Amino acid sequence: THKTMIIVILFIVAVITAFVQSFSDIEYPVFTGAIGSDFELAGNWSTRIVPTEKDSVFVFTNSPKKLTINKNLTVKNFIISRGWKGVMTLNEGLTVCGNLTLNSEMYANGNGVLTLSSLSGYASSSIATITSKSK
Repeated sequence: THKTMIIVILFIVAVITAFVQSFSDIEYPVFTGAIGSDFELAGNWSTRIVPTEKDSVFVFTNSPKKLTINKNLTVKNFIISRGWKGVMTLNEGLTVCGNLTLNSEMYANGNGVLTLSSLSGYASSSIATITSKSK
């Protein structure tokens, strides 16, 4: 009947809305630099949690122009967006278990090491994508 069809349609709309809402609530760590340049301080991340090997981390165009790694850290993916022009200082090591994507002009310094690796449960190989500035 007509009523049954309306109820089914409303139910489908409610399920789709709940599904979309569940994905919009996912928050990925974005470096904000709210309290400084240190990667390992929770207050510098949009999630207020220091990223771990399970996280994909992002540095966006409007992120602060200094990012410093002072202790050995591991993340799943590390993405620097197009347009970020900054300096990343590696005083210790950063291990990327998934993909490393550098889409901007970036300078790195320090005595640390950037390692592409894999952890149990992740892809067997890492991919580094480095995009040069178009002229």
